[in-house]
Amino acid sequence: MRLATFITVILWAAIANAAPPGIELLLDEPPPKAPSTLPQELKLALDALAKDSQVLADASLRVAALQSATVDLAAAQAAIVADQKKLAAMLDALIHPPQPIVPDSTTARVEVLVISSPTCAPCKLMEPDLLALVAEGQRFRVIDQTSDEAKRLGFAATPTLIALVDGRDVQRVQGRVSREELRKWYEKLRDYARGTKEPGK
Repeated sequence: MRLATFITVILWAAIANAAPPGIELLLDEPPPKAPSTLPQELKLALDALAKDSQVLADASLRVAALQSATVDLAAAQAAIVADQKKLAAMLDALIHPPQPIVPDSTTARVEVLVISSPTCAPCKLMEPDLLALVAEGQRFRVIDQTSDEAKRLGFAATPTLIALVDGRDVQRVQGRVSREELRKWYEKLRDYARGTKEPGK
């Protein structure tokens, strides 16, 4: 170790003797070293900038998700409002069913009651015909055989069709009747209500 130090001193002396004037001071000082690490303040600032950038990116993602959720919520609310309107219309139709329009000007009310039961096959076959005639303005009303009204009127079998004029039982028919026969029968009942003909099927 001492030998190495001694050789180093001799080399520096030789270089100093051979160097031009004014260079001795530069040779006596070691060259400046580049900093091996960044200043602590700059490092902290860079770390803070990186964290802020990540926070900003996360916030942007949350904003985008919130905007998408807001659009979905608005669509869901619109669908709920539409469904509520449909439900309100259905409830109103059930509570206040539309009355069929009578094409004649007679004041006598003509109505045909159809006493039916869930297990009655002819009753089921007549349902489409009855609906079509009601759509034409004729008054046909289906009542269940277990209802108080059916028990009050009395019947022997289903289907039983009871023609009422101003609430009076004027004629009855048992069994299935075709749509055309029902249409003709109802016209005769209207004529009877006007006082022009007797009821007849």
